[in-house]
Amino acid sequence: MEIDKQINDLIIITKRLIEILEKENKVLQNHEHFHVNEYLDDKTNISRIYETKYQALIDGSNSFNNLTDDQKLALKRIKDEVNEIVEKNGLLLNVAIEANKNVVALIAEAVKEASQKTETYGASGTNSVSAARAESQSIAFSIDQTL
Repeated sequence: MEIDKQINDLIIITKRLIEILEKENKVLQNHEHFHVNEYLDDKTNISRIYETKYQALIDGSNSFNNLTDDQKLALKRIKDEVNEIVEKNGLLLNVAIEANKNVVALIAEAVKEASQKTETYGASGTNSVSAARAESQSIAFSIDQTL
């Protein structure tokens, strides 16, 4: 009878994990990456509980021999479902990570290009751009001061 409770607990926990992953996947597919953190704590907690429940079943490995065909089928179905959604979640997270890396790289390149064109003046009053480049890139301005 204990095995029935363990299996039911594992199925309930797995279904909850699937729900969380489906929500996270939807957010990732809609490119709403700022919402991913909303699911992180739940996903972490449910994953730990899932691992604990699963390990308890594995430790009582003789229990698997006593499962009914319906129980084996239910476990196989839920296992296949969670494996599929975990794989999809991993792919979506990798895509989001790569996209964010590309955005950061583009921003860094834009900042680098902008900083190369920016003139600064040193303590001596001369700008840091070489003389030839300084003439072509410097902007003329004047100050009109009335006394």
